[in-house]
Amino acid sequence: MMSSQDETAESFLDLLKKKDHLSDVSLRGTDGRQIPAVRVLLAARSPVFERMLYGDFAESTDRVVNLPYTGDVVEKVVAHCMSGSLQIDLPEDCGEVGARSLTILVSAAHFFELEAMEAAALEKSGYLMKKSPPLACALYDEAHAGAAKHEELSSNALAFIHENPDSLCSSELGADLTEDSTGAFFLRSESIVNVFDARLCANELTKFRCLLAWSKKEQEEPQSQNSRALFDTEDLLARSKQQEGPSSGESGASLSREENRQVVAQQLAKHIKLWLVPPSELASSARHSGLVSAETVFDAYEAQALHAEKEGVQFVREHVNVKGAGIRGVNGKYYPNGVCDGVPQYSKKGRINWRAEILFLGRCTSNKNGNKFWFIVAERESGEIDGSSICYYSVPAVEKKKNSIPSKGWSTLTVGASLFQGIEPSPKVSYVAECKHPER
Repeated sequence: MMSSQDETAESFLDLLKKKDHLSDVSLRGTDGRQIPAVRVLLAARSPVFERMLYGDFAESTDRVVNLPYTGDVVEKVVAHCMSGSLQIDLPEDCGEVGARSLTILVSAAHFFELEAMEAAALEKSGYLMKKSPPLACALYDEAHAGAAKHEELSSNALAFIHENPDSLCSSELGADLTEDSTGAFFLRSESIVNVFDARLCANELTKFRCLLAWSKKEQEEPQSQNSRALFDTEDLLARSKQQEGPSSGESGASLSREENRQVVAQQLAKHIKLWLVPPSELASSARHSGLVSAETVFDAYEAQALHAEKEGVQFVREHVNVKGAGIRGVNGKYYPNGVCDGVPQYSKKGRINWRAEILFLGRCTSNKNGNKFWFIVAERESGEIDGSSICYYSVPAVEKKKNSIPSKGWSTLTVGASLFQGIEPSPKVSYVAECKHPER
């Protein structure tokens, strides 16, 4: 809701637009819009306008004065000078353009030494950051590296980003990195370098995902409204004794110095502690990112393995453990050895009845009914096998887990023939992955 003061300013400006003869100067923005005004009111509110309009400058006699800001910004400055209005409206769906425009307004208020307006615009920027955290990046980039440089706003926005890393990039695994949720997209190279320092309260995975997304984002000129227009007033800004503004030459150099994002991201990635990134993310994201070398990823894996070992994680080969079988030589650890029936097969060497044998644990399909079952069989290591392999124990495959080795339900194979020589009790079987965590 507008205050009576704001309504007065608006009605006064509307009146001047309708009755141009009541104004004695027009302020023209970079987009060509002319805002009618009254010299004495501008000068009374702003020391800069006082020097400009009542000093020894050409503007003191000019009917139309060019200013280095768009018409929208000029209109807000004039409204404030006319009545002290502090109306600063932002659209409900304010995006990057709105954030950068607000930064330009803060800079303009500072340039014209309008302290109350500057404070109100800074307060609005704080509200915008809390409402939409990713826009803090647009505010910071424009205030730090853009045309509308402003030290206080730059400092405020940077502190907000450091304390709220989700403003850079969503920390949720699998989250889509869109422009609505990824403020890092709004940062130029010189800005993101300052963001990625020790004060950034983000975990290493969030930092890496942010850098990776930023490095792949196509470089575009920031979307501030007519931001280049702010570079076209070198003479006017240089002649102010209280404020020095950016020149067109400086801006062109700044844009041309925008470094290749991939190179910048590679340099920043060197400071990320990759050993704190989950191994699955190292494999899926970091390994093929182009930001870190294969050697660096290997070093991270090594550090993780050493830390895990220190924490009591037992690193072992994948195997199947067989215990409690009536035939003692069947018991032990079976290690991967090829494929049988489309699933991994495991084997071990052992001695049964003083014979050296190779025992296999695998799965097969019955020729009679097509049923699947797991088995433990033996072949003599010497290769002196008469007929088929010697079978000891088996268990039907579980219907819903046909590829998983059952731990219970094993039975002896004793059908009377010499090829079936199982002895009770039947074994218990367990699959062991490549590492084992300590009991918590």
